[in-house]
Amino acid sequence: MKDPIKFKIDTQDRLINRFEQFNKEYAPILLDKIFEYIDKFARSKGFLVLEKNSGFLLGEFAKKLVDDFKNSTYISDIGSLLGNFDELETANKLLLSVINDNFDFDALDFSKEKKLIINELTESLLRPESFRVNIANDVRKILARNILTGAPIKDLKDELKRSVISSETGGGILGRYTTQITTDAVSQYSGIINDKLAKEVDLNAIGYLGSIIANSRVQCVRWKDQKGAVLLRKEKIAKLGYLPDEVKWANANGQGYGKKGSTSYILLTEANFMQYRGGYGCRHDAIPFHFDDKYYTRYKKLKDQYDKETLKNIESQKK
Repeated sequence: MKDPIKFKIDTQDRLINRFEQFNKEYAPILLDKIFEYIDKFARSKGFLVLEKNSGFLLGEFAKKLVDDFKNSTYISDIGSLLGNFDELETANKLLLSVINDNFDFDALDFSKEKKLIINELTESLLRPESFRVNIANDVRKILARNILTGAPIKDLKDELKRSVISSETGGGILGRYTTQITTDAVSQYSGIINDKLAKEVDLNAIGYLGSIIANSRVQCVRWKDQKGAVLLRKEKIAKLGYLPDEVKWANANGQGYGKKGSTSYILLTEANFMQYRGGYGCRHDAIPFHFDDKYYTRYKKLKDQYDKETLKNIESQKK
């Protein structure tokens, strides 16, 4: 019998790590393409030189990166990773069954939701326009800045190397972009499963699982430390959270939901809470259960074990 907590955490990490590993392998290829194109720019005694056609070459540079991306194996290789969401569904159902043991999870079909998540991931990761906006343009800006200042070519290449592949910048441009998208997609799909179960059975409470660390957001700290890691949907009980109030609080005071007014801004609601929780990149889990003495006791035991396991997992990744 698999340990539901360890299986869930390991499955999430394994799925995210597969994307991270792929990016580590692809980033040097991307860097080589960038260096190859830099040779077309004017130079003198090891320095870049600004000329009349420099602006044209910068535009061509971004276009060339996108064309190379379209013709690379990146699209097919990363596309093959998207089929791993079946594992996540299995792990999520197993964890939910610990405190919702009287429900037949096989009765719930998530094929439509899974297809939508994978389609959104595909759109974000594999569409050439997304690559241009999030990666090619950033590289172009670095190149333009160095041309304008007449920077030594060695300095330019060092900066590009740091920006594209260095672990000092969180995995480089490609890694940061892909990791955030995949992390949010993994957490959102778990939230979709949890939300569907809550609606199907009319569960009246949400448990907030996962440890608190130094850079945890204020709303996550509040829900874990001040609200007993429980948000109730329909009643107010001292020392526990009341979901409608907590959603309002997070929208007014929370962090990590994006810039208000932008298309990427998340307006947290009672309906989408389990999907978006503490915002972009949040690794906490929000799971539904029926709030009474029996299931609350069972939930607290699960929460303590889950929090310890996530903290242990975070510490092991630092080594």
